[in-house]
Amino acid sequence: EKLVALAQVHHHGQQPRRAPLQLLAKGGHVLLLCVGAQNEKGFRLGVQHFVRPLRQAKALKDMVPIVVMSPVLPRDWETVCDQHAVYFFKGSPLYQMDLERANFRAATAIFICNVAS
Repeated sequence: EKLVALAQVHHHGQQPRRAPLQLLAKGGHVLLLCVGAQNEKGFRLGVQHFVRPLRQAKALKDMVPIVVMSPVLPRDWETVCDQHAVYFFKGSPLYQMDLERANFRAATAIFICNVAS
């Protein structure tokens, strides 16, 4: 039973939620930009350490959407895939078009992390 639950979480983590276009157009989201990610084989972001404090003791209506932009999906994405309003955005923070697609100008806050080894 526990093994089945873990397999489901892993499967869910491999298919991340994309941010709805309406949400990005509205703005007000927190944008986490991951620079330096090359491939997902060893890419662990530790994203739960960023997300969980922002979600702690908040009502659902008070939670600001979090959008994580990276060229590749972090291997540890399943640690946050069950969190409310946390989305993965495939793109590079180094490309203006990807930043525009994520509506970075309307984000409440932008965090940049360098994950290069």
